[in-house]
Amino acid sequence: MDGGYVKEQSTEDKTFTDVFNEVCPYYISIGMTYEQFWHGQPDMVIFYRDAHIMRNKARNQELWLQGKYFIDAIGACLDKKYKYPEEPYDIYPKTRAEKEEEAKKQRRKVIEYFNQIKQRWDNGADRQLNS
Repeated sequence: MDGGYVKEQSTEDKTFTDVFNEVCPYYISIGMTYEQFWHGQPDMVIFYRDAHIMRNKARNQELWLQGKYFIDAIGACLDKKYKYPEEPYDIYPKTRAEKEEEAKKQRRKVIEYFNQIKQRWDNGADRQLNS
């Protein structure tokens, strides 16, 4: 009923009131009021529990990401070759438009790189011909 909160004990030894009395503090701790728990819609506890799980997962992700940034910061301090990220980590899936824009940027970088190589080649070839 509560994601494993009810203590293991034979159900023969407990009444429904015992079980509800036992889990009431848990639901109050995750934001449900006493009135909602005892007099609200029965499926309301499911929504509160699921919302609590979602908040915990989001918080866990946030703390993990914070740890990643700490590691990056320490790495940048200890090793000059290591660079701290210039932009935040992208934690959400990209839209099609964002993916296309990123691909265009990458293509422009590659074209620019090869143009620079061509220019160096042309300048070097001109010098060799004039010698």
